[in-house]
Amino acid sequence: MKTFEEFVVAQMGGRIGNMAYERGMYAAYCRAFEVVPIMDGVGVPYQVVGGVAVNAYLLREHRDLTFVPGPIDFLLEREHLALVVAAVEREGYATQKALGSHDIICPGQHTALAMHIIFARERTKSTQPLVNPEVRPERKDFFGVSIPVIPLDDLILMKLTSFRPKDVVYLQTLADAGLITEQIVDSLPEVLRPRWEHAKRQFLESLPDVEQPD
Repeated sequence: MKTFEEFVVAQMGGRIGNMAYERGMYAAYCRAFEVVPIMDGVGVPYQVVGGVAVNAYLLREHRDLTFVPGPIDFLLEREHLALVVAAVEREGYATQKALGSHDIICPGQHTALAMHIIFARERTKSTQPLVNPEVRPERKDFFGVSIPVIPLDDLILMKLTSFRPKDVVYLQTLADAGLITEQIVDSLPEVLRPRWEHAKRQFLESLPDVEQPD
């Protein structure tokens, strides 16, 4: 695993624009570096979802739109949970059942910062209009770590299904990067189309509308 200094040199040639951002990204890299090999070693299909997945789609060509993600979220079939729990606990992590998920907790870590396992083809919240998608990962580079990431169209479906304020921000970021194509929008289930239209209105409302004097 790279040191912070090595990480900055590898990513930015040693230039640090925002120390908090760089340290936040380094923390996300460290967690992926530690946990993804454990998950891979279990030998069952899984994929990374949430903010880390959004960043994985932005890093190569839209680095200026990346943001410090929260804890890593994993999506897998519930039937594989016991194998994953056993594997991470052997490596010193604690696990616990939570509402809508199963948490992976680093030694000494507050539970609010735990990584989350959520389940394919189930609802994480009762209010979700759709269940979570199936597992069909695509490998992406995340600061030199190969991670299995949810396909982009399924990621957008999950953000529209959850539709929390931060999900709308994720959608706007993906839209600003040109990653939400007409083809993806046309394929949206009917139940999610009003949410997409609402999100687009929020995108427009966030734009400045005051003309500056010359």
